[in-house]
Amino acid sequence: MAVEFPTVLLFHDGDPSPQLLAVQRMAEFFGARCVRQPGHDTVSSLAGGGAACAVVDVDSLGDPDAAEGHAIADKSLLGLIPTLLLVTESQPSGTRLSRWTGGGITVGEGSGADSRIRFPRSSARITRELASTSFVRQGASPLRVVGERPVSALMTVGEWPSFVQWEGGGIECFLWATRSVMDVSAVVAAERDFEEALDTCLPLVIFLRRALGAACWHNPDRLAGFVIDDPLLVRRYGFIDFAALLRSARERCYHVSLAFIPWNWWRTRNGPGRLFRDHADVFSLCVHGCDHNNNEYGQADYELLRDKNNRALDRMDRLAERVRIPYAPLAVCPQEQCSMEGWKAFADTPGFLGMVNTGCLARNVPNEQVTMGDLMLPAQDALFGFPVFKRHYAGEMSPFALALFLGKPAILVEHHEYFRTGLGPIEDFVARLREQCPDIRWVGLRETATFTHMRRDLSTECLAVRFFTNTFELQPHVDRPMRWELQKRVLAQRIAAVTVDDVAHPFRVEDGMVHIELRTDSVRRRLIRVVPHLEPHTNRPTSLAYHIQVAVRRALSEFRDNVLARNARVHSVARAITRRLGVAAKHQPS
Repeated sequence: MAVEFPTVLLFHDGDPSPQLLAVQRMAEFFGARCVRQPGHDTVSSLAGGGAACAVVDVDSLGDPDAAEGHAIADKSLLGLIPTLLLVTESQPSGTRLSRWTGGGITVGEGSGADSRIRFPRSSARITRELASTSFVRQGASPLRVVGERPVSALMTVGEWPSFVQWEGGGIECFLWATRSVMDVSAVVAAERDFEEALDTCLPLVIFLRRALGAACWHNPDRLAGFVIDDPLLVRRYGFIDFAALLRSARERCYHVSLAFIPWNWWRTRNGPGRLFRDHADVFSLCVHGCDHNNNEYGQADYELLRDKNNRALDRMDRLAERVRIPYAPLAVCPQEQCSMEGWKAFADTPGFLGMVNTGCLARNVPNEQVTMGDLMLPAQDALFGFPVFKRHYAGEMSPFALALFLGKPAILVEHHEYFRTGLGPIEDFVARLREQCPDIRWVGLRETATFTHMRRDLSTECLAVRFFTNTFELQPHVDRPMRWELQKRVLAQRIAAVTVDDVAHPFRVEDGMVHIELRTDSVRRRLIRVVPHLEPHTNRPTSLAYHIQVAVRRALSEFRDNVLARNARVHSVARAITRRLGVAAKHQPS
């Protein structure tokens, strides 16, 4: 079946500007087909039908008094298709912009001191999860939209709107004043390159999602999770009273995932495990390193990290058998550090589904692969096809709202100190997140990883789906025959087989993606597995001295958490000492 793409018309005169080319790349990234049209061909292009929306590069267009100017003002903005006016330089009264908008709107210079962007609460109908959020911005002095015409501000920079919307003949019209547009193909040097440039991409994403609807790549699920790093499976650890926490989780409908250190498996007894088994509906485990050394997965020894991966999974299997609590094969790297070699070791280890970290880039080498677009995906999978799901420490709600808007799961991470004052902080977070996104659904990390995907409508009988983990649970949404075009990034990894409900299924690999065609005729969930061809690995033995060193580190860390943490001054000194000893590394909220 030929894949169908909604058409976005790009109107401009002369050579396309860098900003318009960036618009084109982002529209194609979200599943659209772009057609560039000269400004004088507006009427015939629109009259031909078939276009989903239009973007007009106002700065490139010619004389506003020419007939073509009237064509855009009368036809495009007043009733045919949703249109975005892109303005990248000041437009005083009487210039091109006034003609296209019918007058009453100008674009002027903003203030260089405007360092935050905001999405007003009143914009919720269009900006959805982003309403009431704000983000830091960096870059050139912004532009601002001013004028007398009634418009709705969707995004402000400082105190002035830079992205607005109004109705024209029953069709939504948008104006975005920006000096630059994010290039989704640009390689990022650091994640803050993306996080501090949201004003150069979110307005366009909002417009495309609004105009293209279900034909635009999107994640229909709103998933959330809560990860606590380090504790043992005991009733009390540090400031955590697990009985009270799990009772709260059940009453308030949230899910707790414990990032368990595999080295501790032998210390866990079946008796205390009963509390956690009895709350299996709101509690789960994942894998926190192997021995939890300082910078354990930040080092560059690939063979050693393969050893650690195999040992970690073996220990977690023994733990699950001992206490009868299953675990999610998702890795949380100690101190959030993962090297490029560590990333490859995870990709080459059978069993692991992905990582859950605050950082989405390898920490030991400059990034040469991950792009701006990769950081907009529900999971970043540009390194060896192995996904990382981003998590955040508590603080502002804006990072969690952004995650949900982009189709990512909203994952909170904390340590036992988060409960110093009781359950108030987590219960308040759950309430605020539900207010931000009423249809949020709390699940364990395994469900988060295997449910997360993007989809878009190709027709009423066919959907395209992109998933991120080697195990994916497809949930058809209608009880009638449907065709699915499934894909997952694998890059250079060889694929041995694909199964659907444990039965071998045809597939093909093309341009670093594995493609699977599937037909369904009911809402019964399907289990898809991608089986890579992996080389066997034999672990090397570890010395007694190493095990003693790990035991000392674990004992010191738990003494810090369970005893010293109750005295703030002593705890501060203890943390400094343990860092010097390599027991723990600094971690900062992301």
